[in-house]
Amino acid sequence: MSERLQKAYELQRKAYAVIERLGLNTIWAEVGNPVLVGSVRFGLISKPNIDYEIYTPVPKIADGFSVIRRIAETPGVTHIDYANFLQSPDPGLYWRIDYVDDAGLTWDIDNWLVPDDHPHAGVADNLADAMARVLTDETREKILKIKEAIYGTLTTRGIEIYKAVLRDRIDSPDAFREWHTRNATGRDIDRWHP
Repeated sequence: MSERLQKAYELQRKAYAVIERLGLNTIWAEVGNPVLVGSVRFGLISKPNIDYEIYTPVPKIADGFSVIRRIAETPGVTHIDYANFLQSPDPGLYWRIDYVDDAGLTWDIDNWLVPDDHPHAGVADNLADAMARVLTDETREKILKIKEAIYGTLTTRGIEIYKAVLRDRIDSPDAFREWHTRNATGRDIDRWHP
């Protein structure tokens, strides 16, 4: 196994320890159905970031803050941001938690409390399931290499890298930059999955 893959799997292991330490699954389950989405779920983590969608019939600010209050009491939680998007086309309540683990690594944890009938309900979950079925060590290596090379130099989303590698067989950072110029979808929801 390459050093790059070992690093990703080690970050994934640490992410699950953070999830356990903060009690994210347990505490969020009191107000909805928490779903881990994003790169942690399918072993493509390249930076300390964890993404959650929490589905509930009606997102309530008070419910979200009751969860966040308990998480905030955990040693290592250093900062929390909040935003209300309930009146937007992409309705939900958002909390970003910054947490410093025992090794001094700062984790950015995105939490979206959204209605069960959200227009994009299940999209990220379906992508994660599909990714888990098709990823190999070889494709993980290519994706991680691209993520590592473009971090901080190109604004893109993970799904664009996954699509480029898995659908269009892009295999290098330079080829991805060219692909991105022609194919980037911006911030619109992308329903592609392998």
